[in-house]
Amino acid sequence: MYILDDETKDYAYTASTDLDRIKVDSQRIAGVVNKWIQSDAKPVWIDNVSRHPDLSLIENNSVRSILAVPLITKKRTIGTLYFYNKHVSKISPFPEFTSEELRLISSLTHQISVAVENHKLYTDIHNIFLDYIKSIAAALDARDEYTHGHSKRVAEISVGIGKELGLSEGELEFLELSAIIHDIGKIGISESILNKPEQLTDEEFNIIQSHVVKGSKILEPMSRLRALMPGVRNHHERYDGKGYPDGLKGDEIHLVARIISLADTYDAIVSNRIYRKGMLAEVALKEIKKGAGTQFDPKLVMIFTDSMEKILKQ
Repeated sequence: MYILDDETKDYAYTASTDLDRIKVDSQRIAGVVNKWIQSDAKPVWIDNVSRHPDLSLIENNSVRSILAVPLITKKRTIGTLYFYNKHVSKISPFPEFTSEELRLISSLTHQISVAVENHKLYTDIHNIFLDYIKSIAAALDARDEYTHGHSKRVAEISVGIGKELGLSEGELEFLELSAIIHDIGKIGISESILNKPEQLTDEEFNIIQSHVVKGSKILEPMSRLRALMPGVRNHHERYDGKGYPDGLKGDEIHLVARIISLADTYDAIVSNRIYRKGMLAEVALKEIKKGAGTQFDPKLVMIFTDSMEKILKQ
């Protein structure tokens, strides 16, 4: 199956079954046939590819016959469904595709077209959702020139740790989104406190700490964002149980929150702040190691510092 890319206007190979032996040849032929489909929006039915005037010159050692049916929805061709090298059987004793088989396949393509269109719509909505989250994080970071880009950097570091752990693609996306909005609760905190160059009072420090609870309350009524709450609420918990707001310890702390905690601290150490300049990466890694088993998950510390030290040596 080939699906039309709305941006490039080219057909992209999307899925197949039992195609390994003829994959290369079939893709060469599809490169030509897809243009016919896009132009005419009609099925292409060829019993002998090697004798076809427009296909005989294409290098091909495995494709004997093809049936290509356009996928059409809302009067627009969005892809092509291919069938190659029909097998003779008791149910279908002819080596060529028949008009009855074409009618049967064509009757199914509408359902396939709708499914493909719905999937593309879901993907578009999902991408809009991701952009929305990233825009929120960017707006939040922009409130403080010293933490500009902080959420993005924490997300990148977190995903790097996740990859070292062997997390799946879906788990990495969940981790990335959690990291991007980990400080969303700071929306409810005054800029005069966030950007204060002097030492914070106890009251102001408590207000700063409240951002994790504020963040979880922001997410709670939002069904699509509620799942991200552990990374937002618990990224200031400590491995030894002396963190906030819930005093969780060890594996009681969600893995996502443990990863973000480490990434957040590293970026805070190496970044310039209103009250100090950022430190060298080597210094930050030493501080991270000091916190292994107390502030941070020791396994994550080892994975992160080993990875970073290899990068710094390059």
